[in-house]
Amino acid sequence: MPTIQSARVDMDTKKFKSENPSFIIKISQTELTRAATSIPAAFFREHFKKEKEHLNLCSGEKQWPTTLIYYPVKKSAVLSSGWRLFVEESKLKAGDVCVFELVYREGAELHAHIFRGDDCEEKIKGKTAEVVEKRRTRN
Repeated sequence: MPTIQSARVDMDTKKFKSENPSFIIKISQTELTRAATSIPAAFFREHFKKEKEHLNLCSGEKQWPTTLIYYPVKKSAVLSSGWRLFVEESKLKAGDVCVFELVYREGAELHAHIFRGDDCEEKIKGKTAEVVEKRRTRN
């Protein structure tokens, strides 16, 4: 059953609009402890030519050098080096959602937009039950 926080985070991420390609990762306890996290393999194949890409992961004023790796045999992709430091310095928690937007400036960058799962309750008082109920009826 969706929680108040997850309903709000889902709504916020659906409102996110960009002309740039993007993908979403919902942060679980596993992502908080790993040195790398999975990213959509189809996203990697569509936007990168090599099996390993080095780029900056940006959030606000901070940047982390990262490596994206595609494993053709497994047909999977990961965001590896830099992930752990990004998680720690961004103070990510289980339930947060990150939208990663691929932006080209002087080179490719991944811009992280963080939607916090723990501060949503106060923002949606009054409509909370309605939102959660609508999600229940759709599932």
